[in-house]
Amino acid sequence: MTVELMVQRIRQRGGQVVFVRYPTTGEHYEMDVKAYPKKLYWDHFASKTSAVTIHFADVPSLRGFDCPDTAHLDYRDAPRFTLALAEELERRAVIHH
Repeated sequence: MTVELMVQRIRQRGGQVVFVRYPTTGEHYEMDVKAYPKKLYWDHFASKTSAVTIHFADVPSLRGFDCPDTAHLDYRDAPRFTLALAEELERRAVIHH
């Protein structure tokens, strides 16, 4: 079963599907950029799905967070990141305030 078919099944039942690319930094991000260029992978995927797609690099309020281990946000940033993500989800009408 394709991802889009699964997305459609969820949407037919009244659900909403959101794919989020969370921040990474340092060597992890550099490796991602080289191995999986956003334009070739994420942007292509986003153009093929009816789901909402959010890449941290495309949303100013989701950029600039510290990932001490290069892959996970600092726990002190979690509340600010969560609020920024919730605001983006609200802006895209995924959630309502």
